[in-house]
Amino acid sequence: MTENEHDFLPPDMPPIPKPDVLDPDRLTMPERDDMTVDDHRGHTDAALRELARTCDYGEALRQQLQRVREFLAGAFPGSPHDDAAWTAWRAIYGSVVSAMAGPAGDNGFGYEEAVRMAQDHGSFADKR
Repeated sequence: MTENEHDFLPPDMPPIPKPDVLDPDRLTMPERDDMTVDDHRGHTDAALRELARTCDYGEALRQQLQRVREFLAGAFPGSPHDDAAWTAWRAIYGSVVSAMAGPAGDNGFGYEEAVRMAQDHGSFADKR
């Protein structure tokens, strides 16, 4: 993300701390040569628990983003001629849908969906 993508946030808004579930180093592994079979099994079990925890967190985020998407789909700018508001709305809507698609993104689907929705509401600003 670029610096300008957060222009709608107050400048004094503190960042949200990164959850530990997103820390790839949260599960350390001792030297493999010094591990017993039980050590390996225990480490594998712990890694699987952490993977499940990470997947649960990812699914919760996806569900929340779907709720944000649904909200944005009904929270259009007041005037179809407010180009700045529609441009911001399309950028936000597109970024939510792109984030839902995962690390690879959505190849512009969210932005194109936002453009179609804006056009359906009479806005024709900034159609790239």
